[in-house]
Amino acid sequence: MKKFLKVILVIFALSATSAYAKSSKADETSSKTEVSSDRDDSDGGSRFELLFGPRFDVKNYGVNFFTAGMAVGGKYIKFGVNYSHASPAGVSFNAFKPYLMIDIPFGFDIGSNGLLVIAPTIDFGPEFGFIAGQKTVDVLVLGYGLKTQYYFTHTFGVGLTPFHLSNSFATWTSGGTGLTRQTRISYDLFFSLLLKW
Repeated sequence: MKKFLKVILVIFALSATSAYAKSSKADETSSKTEVSSDRDDSDGGSRFELLFGPRFDVKNYGVNFFTAGMAVGGKYIKFGVNYSHASPAGVSFNAFKPYLMIDIPFGFDIGSNGLLVIAPTIDFGPEFGFIAGQKTVDVLVLGYGLKTQYYFTHTFGVGLTPFHLSNSFATWTSGGTGLTRQTRISYDLFFSLLLKW
């Protein structure tokens, strides 16, 4: 998990450096009193999110996770991957979830520089789990919730996802168990660092 987090932090640092360079160049060509054209979040552009936080078992997961991940893409559609870890009774459980995420953001100017974004969100993708020599595949994990994000400048921001549920409807387990139809639900509380350029 430490290696995974280091990779994410390196990617975030490189993205921040690139975004800052572009931001500085844009600021040189604009007046100090001019408000950037993307203050109302009406533009396209690229987005990067570095997220982390707990996943709490609501139904049939049996454990609580700590999750770290990242997502990159445009204003509305992003691709991401999350890594979740739990150690119930000393047994290590690891899971990876690649996913497609769709946001519907609404931007509100706060003062002259701040931007508040509220975005209903939905994401979906499989989740691959590894525990005690067994492998599991949640065929489709459907997530939905609400994001709140605050940008201090037109480039940097922080976020909180106060409401997000992940739902799995069928799980394949190795060792002869096969595919089992069951509903598994987790409540996800994610914090995020944001880049926009």
